[in-house]
Amino acid sequence: AVPVAPLDPALMLRGACSTAVKNLVSGINNNIAVQKNEQSQTTVIQKLLSSNTSDSGGFQSAKSKLVTIVNQGITIRQNNQKIAPAGNAAIAGLATVATAQMGELKLAQGLTGTPNIDNPNLSSLQTMFSGGIKQNQQNAKD
Repeated sequence: AVPVAPLDPALMLRGACSTAVKNLVSGINNNIAVQKNEQSQTTVIQKLLSSNTSDSGGFQSAKSKLVTIVNQGITIRQNNQKIAPAGNAAIAGLATVATAQMGELKLAQGLTGTPNIDNPNLSSLQTMFSGGIKQNQQNAKD
């Protein structure tokens, strides 16, 4: 029988990091998918407000759905921060996303159904969601 050389611990560690990084990238990609849903739901609300109907039930339902989606993104990002390997370059980017998400949640929760109040905030949300997608795309590369 040929003796089997012991596994190099550095190689074993690299494999573990690789799995951790793959899990992180998967989580970041999940967050990007949620951010695209945030954009779509914001567009739904913008269309509702521009339709000049007084469908407050439809608005409240659409607003509630947006807040739920934003909270989903927060939960995913929090998990990504927990699983990020120590020293990973995405850690700083995830902190940036965290700060942005708090602002997004505040804006989404503050929607009133009044177009002249909400439209500037909805435009800000669209910009924030786009910026979040770009940041997470960078996080995935890191």
